Amino acid sequence: MVATNKNKVFGLKVVAVFEAVKSIAILVVGFGLLSLINHDVSKTAESLIRHLHLNPASKYPHIFIEAASHVTNAQLWTIAALAFVDAIVRLVVAYGLWYDRTWAKWLGAVIAGIYIPLEIYEIGLHITALKMATFLTNVAIVVYLSFDIYWSKHSERDASASSATRLPDPDLA
Repeated sequence: MVATNKNKVFGLKVVAVFEAVKSIAILVVGFGLLSLINHDVSKTAESLIRHLHLNPASKYPHIFIEAASHVTNAQLWTIAALAFVDAIVRLVVAYGLWYDRTWAKWLGAVIAGIYIPLEIYEIGLHITALKMATFLTNVAIVVYLSFDIYWSKHSERDASASSATRLPDPDLA
């Protein structure tokens, strides 16, 4: 039982670190969006496309540049604010998972599970290694946290049932 508990704690810490790293990446994106306020976003998009050595006239880079040309400061503020909220929620979940809190397991499973239908849709449109890795990672997190919630609940119930049925020790009386 001790080895299982150590594995459980290790698994939760791995998921916690993963969530914390995602939240830091989201914060970086949020600050990046804020840095674009009052700047020509389409020129920044073109610069990014050229920096990545992509052809700006090809289909997807062109769509990206075209979309960037219509972005307003209000939209940048809104997206950045949503990114900050998402990052904060993920950091709170990471904290809760690190300390083996049941609420964090539930919230972590829900957050990861929300993206699964969208990922299935995206994979259906065009499968890539990155899409599959993202999908499988989120499925693994949902399954792991769900099983952890299930086993924690049953181990608590079994522990309370065994302590309730235990006879008092006559040496202590």
